[in-house]
Amino acid sequence: MLGVTLTKELHRVLKKTVDLKSHPVTADETMFVIFVIFQLYSALRFSNQKLVVDIGDLRKDAKDFFSLPIPRAVWEEKKGYQNRILVNFVESALSGG
Repeated sequence: MLGVTLTKELHRVLKKTVDLKSHPVTADETMFVIFVIFQLYSALRFSNQKLVVDIGDLRKDAKDFFSLPIPRAVWEEKKGYQNRILVNFVESALSGG
């Protein structure tokens, strides 16, 4: 995700430090993270079928992204609605597993 430039509405999503108490996650930021969650689930399914990327690379990307404050906040709010396989994958990536 290095080198990615997001729109003005989404510029905080990839920041390592944001004050979510003073400036909560916006609807646009939430929707962006949900789209990433959908993409991750698709990539995970394809990877499990040996159709795309190495799972190790996908795990690192998930850890890097969901370790950021905004993606982490959205993930915590929305993970209860996600497929158990995806939740296990992301939680394992976040814990270093």
